Amino acid sequence: MIAAQIVQGIYSSYKTRIFVSLVLIFGAAVLVYLDLIPIINGLLLLALCGLLICLCNARSGIWKSALFLATVFLGFFVAIYKPENFQYVLVWHSDSLYDNGKPFSLFLNASKALGGYLVLVWLFDKTLLWGNCAASTARWRLIVIPALGVITLVIVAHFGFAIGWQPKLPEGSGLFILINLIVTVFSEEAFFRLLLQRQIQKSIARGALGVSVAVLVSAVLFTVSHVGATGPLFLLFLLAGVIYAGVFAYTNSFVAAVLVHFGVNLCHFTLLEYPL
Repeated sequence: MIAAQIVQGIYSSYKTRIFVSLVLIFGAAVLVYLDLIPIINGLLLLALCGLLICLCNARSGIWKSALFLATVFLGFFVAIYKPENFQYVLVWHSDSLYDNGKPFSLFLNASKALGGYLVLVWLFDKTLLWGNCAASTARWRLIVIPALGVITLVIVAHFGFAIGWQPKLPEGSGLFILINLIVTVFSEEAFFRLLLQRQIQKSIARGALGVSVAVLVSAVLFTVSHVGATGPLFLLFLLAGVIYAGVFAYTNSFVAAVLVHFGVNLCHFTLLEYPL
């Protein structure tokens, strides 16, 4: 309830959104100064903020479509771009998990986090907190629907794609899980649900056509951004993208989308082979 009140407070005032955005941009400037994010990303985060403000205030038409495409391109560029000699800060290292024969290390992509939260500030609205599950009689959907998505994906990953069963909880897992939630999940769901899926659905049409196109496009782009365009994992990540988008389309709740994405990541990390 406290979290809900905070969200409602932020989204009740345009000035509050501006203030939170300035705080995020100031944070980016500090991180650039400390050499924790590339300077180009710091500048582009400022540009991303400007594009998001323009996108929110633009009327429908060619201008809004151009703003949408520019915002998507810039948002993804900030999230994935890293200069050759730059390294994000190391936040967790495990000697029991291996990635391509080397001990697994987790780096904090602060650019991705800041970009995702800027999207969240400008494209989230209060109706997306509970979505279609606002009524007390429908709150069960916020748990049951994401849970079904998690169970489905874990079963398909294990039995359909031979992702090995490997229960574990390495030392320091709490830090990894926290970073995965507040950086990976929140940022990706902001990009794919609020910036892509919801904006596409709004621009095409309401109803089955708009929902279907938005789910498909966001799922494909989610897949390509994770595994590229080929390989057997493409289908697994595509299924994940469809499930995440489908949960959001069905519930219209950002909370539900975060829960299913985080639930899958948590089960993958604690129950199955990790990393892939």
